[in-house]
Amino acid sequence: MRAIWQADIQIGSSLLEAMSDSGLRQLARQSIDRAFAGESFVEIRHQPGADIHYELSWNHVRLPDGTIVGVTAFIRDVRERMAMQTAQNEARLALLSLLEDQIRDRAALESASASLQESERMFALFLRHSPVHVFIKEVSATESRVLRASDSFQKMLGIPGADMVGKTMMELLPPELAAKITADDRAVTSNGEEIMLEEELNGRSYTTIKFPIVMAGKTLLAGYTMDITERKQAELALAKERAFLKNLIQALPDLVWLKDPAGTYLACNPRFEAFFGAPEQQIVGRTDYDFVERELADAFRNNDLQAISASGPSVNEEEVRFASDGHRELLETIKAPMFDANGALIGVLGVGRDISRARQNEKELNKLSLAVEQSPESIVITNLLAEIEYVNESFLDTTGYRREELIGHNPRVLQSGKTPPQTYAAMWAALSQGRPWKGEFFNRRKDGSEYHEFAIVTPLRQADGTISHYVAVKEDISEKKKAGDELDKHRHHLQELVDERTRELLAAQHQADAANIAKSRFLANMSHEIRTPMNAIIGLTYLLRRAGTTPGQSALLDKIDGAGRHLLSIINDILDLSKIDAGKLQLESTDFHLSAILDNVASIIGLAAQAKGLRIERMSMTCPCGCAAIRRGCARPCSTRPAMRSSSPRPVPSPCAPSCWKTAAMTCWCVSRSRTVGSGSPRNSYRACSRPSSRPTPRPRASMAAPGSGSPSPAASPS
Repeated sequence: MRAIWQADIQIGSSLLEAMSDSGLRQLARQSIDRAFAGESFVEIRHQPGADIHYELSWNHVRLPDGTIVGVTAFIRDVRERMAMQTAQNEARLALLSLLEDQIRDRAALESASASLQESERMFALFLRHSPVHVFIKEVSATESRVLRASDSFQKMLGIPGADMVGKTMMELLPPELAAKITADDRAVTSNGEEIMLEEELNGRSYTTIKFPIVMAGKTLLAGYTMDITERKQAELALAKERAFLKNLIQALPDLVWLKDPAGTYLACNPRFEAFFGAPEQQIVGRTDYDFVERELADAFRNNDLQAISASGPSVNEEEVRFASDGHRELLETIKAPMFDANGALIGVLGVGRDISRARQNEKELNKLSLAVEQSPESIVITNLLAEIEYVNESFLDTTGYRREELIGHNPRVLQSGKTPPQTYAAMWAALSQGRPWKGEFFNRRKDGSEYHEFAIVTPLRQADGTISHYVAVKEDISEKKKAGDELDKHRHHLQELVDERTRELLAAQHQADAANIAKSRFLANMSHEIRTPMNAIIGLTYLLRRAGTTPGQSALLDKIDGAGRHLLSIINDILDLSKIDAGKLQLESTDFHLSAILDNVASIIGLAAQAKGLRIERMSMTCPCGCAAIRRGCARPCSTRPAMRSSSPRPVPSPCAPSCWKTAAMTCWCVSRSRTVGSGSPRNSYRACSRPSSRPTPRPRASMAAPGSGSPSPAASPS
């Protein structure tokens, strides 16, 4: 409305009062008055100062009683039609002018023959050179015949002019096309109205305008045809391009939208639809304030205004929540103002790309970069030409070089000349095969000092498997090498000490072996010297017993025999010691009766006990284990000596094995002291019972035959 009336028209305001141009106000007043007068009409208005034409269709609004209460005006932009009509009118005027001249010339043939010929010549020139395909036809109820046609029209149909004039459409064109054209021509002459048609002929597109003319009282059909093939092709190309751009925008994974300068949405793609959670049809015509919080909408609008004020793209980061599923994305938005051919702002184009993953990758990459840069190990990266592209701080600290002194150079600047050439050959052999290599270099720092370093060099492969770089991780091992050398010196010295001590121990072992052999010889000789008289004592006891003895003598002989055999068992024990040293002792496990051993002990110590006023008593209970693991005769009188030496009785170690102590059955024997008072009754009595001792029992040895039991003999009692 503003473009037509040059005024801002508001609902409820006066159209005429809003117009500042008096000429337009007068024209509008006339048109409104005509419509209120009951007239319906169409008029063309030309906008002052611009090549713009509008078509206004005026109508009145009546109540059921016929009262006119208002008017309506429908406005349409008819610039293209007016341009075409202008061309039509020019052609029509020229044609009419020529026809009128021709008619006048014919009416005044005798007086203006020269003028008529001139007009005919001019008309012929017009038909020959006109770029518009002009034709004049005579239309009847059954046919449409060509009267005149321009050369361009003849070329369009591919028919020479002499063969066209005077012929009907049925004679010139295919039957189907000829019938259609004839029907159209008949409609124009019958209705007296102009028509516009678009037709296809020989692969080209044409626009034909036909209108009736009256010459000498006869209605003829005139018209012209324009080749619009290029325009149609341009329109198709434009439509195709628009469809392509539309599909491209629809397929983009980014958010794409277009707003007018006021912030109203004009278009968007499916990704943007997911952001607002609404289809494009519901988004177009609305603003950000209809979909997001006011604070976020204000931020969007400010970014739009910044792009407009900058007259160029502006980049922003916006974290948003998608209304479709509630997930959040960090978007990098680029907003750019759009201008038409005249430089007028028509809107703001926005593109939003999800950079959430890129930002996370950036953080991970930054973390990795910091780890490499701050690594205590020296790290260097080279290209395939062994030109340094990166070194970390540790590398600079180790070598003493500055970064700019190394970038672009070969690592050979660190060579001291003391690394074997075979080391470099092995490294490049491994790298050329795509394998990592590890080894040691003896390099030189910038200040000339030398150092050892351990390096691991690895080829870097791209996603397609090709090697693009080499990376080396190095460690200064100078201190480790020094410590290793010192450790080797200590190790060698320690080995010398160990060897010397080993020699001393071997010498001591030889001495111990010699002493042990001497001890074994001594024990063997001693046992032989003692065994001979003991066997003689036992043999003589046996001979005395056979010669006949009294009961008392027999008891004493039994004591002598038992003591001798007991002493013989001690000698055997001494011999067992030598067997143990030689590793030739064999244990024998045999069942025996504990009571027999106790009786033997009691008989041996009985006389000595009586001499001291002691009485030997044995309280026997069954031993469940049978004491099979105790060597016979191992319970000796020595275990009772402490009781007889003391003025007061005390516990005597039990001869039973520890396994017997864990059972309810126990064998005990006691030593008692008695004194006679008055009639000889015992005044005090002391008893010592054997109980399990905390000291371990000696290991069982090879068993021997149990000594025989007998009455006590003073000769056999221990001292």
